[in-house]
Amino acid sequence: MKLWNLTNNLRMVEGHAIPPYEGLDVPDDLALRYANAPGLSLSEGSFSLSQVPTGARDLVLWVINGMGACGGNRAIYEFANRLLAREHQVALYSIAGVQSVVWFPLRAPIIARLGPYLGRVRAAIATEWHTAPFVAALPVPQKHYFVQMRESYFNLDSPPTYQDVENTYRLPLQPFTVSRWLRRFLKEEYNHPRVPVLAVGIDHDTFYPDPVWRGKSFRALIEGHENNPAKNVRDAHAALHDLPLEVWGFSQDARLARRYRYDSFFHLPDQETIRRLYSACDVLVKTTRYEGRNSSVLEAMACGCAVVATECLGTDDLRHERNCLLVPYGDVAAIRAAVQRLMEEPDLKARLVAGGLAHTRGLSWDTGARQLERILWAT
Repeated sequence: MKLWNLTNNLRMVEGHAIPPYEGLDVPDDLALRYANAPGLSLSEGSFSLSQVPTGARDLVLWVINGMGACGGNRAIYEFANRLLAREHQVALYSIAGVQSVVWFPLRAPIIARLGPYLGRVRAAIATEWHTAPFVAALPVPQKHYFVQMRESYFNLDSPPTYQDVENTYRLPLQPFTVSRWLRRFLKEEYNHPRVPVLAVGIDHDTFYPDPVWRGKSFRALIEGHENNPAKNVRDAHAALHDLPLEVWGFSQDARLARRYRYDSFFHLPDQETIRRLYSACDVLVKTTRYEGRNSSVLEAMACGCAVVATECLGTDDLRHERNCLLVPYGDVAAIRAAVQRLMEEPDLKARLVAGGLAHTRGLSWDTGARQLERILWAT
């Protein structure tokens, strides 16, 4: 595989043209902005790349593709914010040209062009497979790969793309990840000797029980989309069909509201609304096929919502009958039966809610940020 084949095949991503990178032909100038940081500017803000001494390699650069609302991007932004709060120089760069985040309070700046600041980068971090070849070619001391999913699984129906994704795990990048199964995969199949697993967290200032929308009816919540078939919201809807309950949902895909039955549906809700949705519902029904680490399940637990989830890769946080009910993937009858149990057994539901709250109470993004600090400043 030629290093830049992957990037050169992606001329358009999310409507943004990607420059035809060949041997890292980057512009000379750099534009920098703050996303969702009111009152901050290059002259007034607490952080500015112009303050980094020439020749100093103190900048941590997260290389991303899109910046949409998803658990993977949340993890990146949480770690970026926390490294920044720990007084490290941090910035993000999008190979798709995206320069703003509207759904998350990202405090780290977004670089529009790399330019001469490459000489200030201590560590560059690839964050999904499209970004890995780009990072591998950067002239920087440390090159990492934040692997949050075996993304080739999203391309099982496209063998060439599947292989392109797998090839990124062979690049000379130091991986770190979020779950034990991904560490095992990278060690056993690609012989990476050291794969740290970062502790994921919950923003407890955002996700907590907030029963302002609670009602008398039993409510089941479905989160996800159909842009990726692994999310498998179809099984959740099939399992809930004709049950005497309300179906609530939220998604980045507004088309779901026309395809399925919802009593209440929210398209791209903000974080406060998501907290209230979790808190208003009795159970989150999550029927995915693959997960790196399931952030929506943890957020639901932190808000006092019970969880029914399918057994899949990435269930590090799930304990059957203790903080959730686990059912076989693809077994619609089992999913339905699990939801019915919660409807009929309030003591079981209360026990799972208590178990979820207890589990998430100990999760902090700061723990993972300290781990990341040790990784990036080990040498």
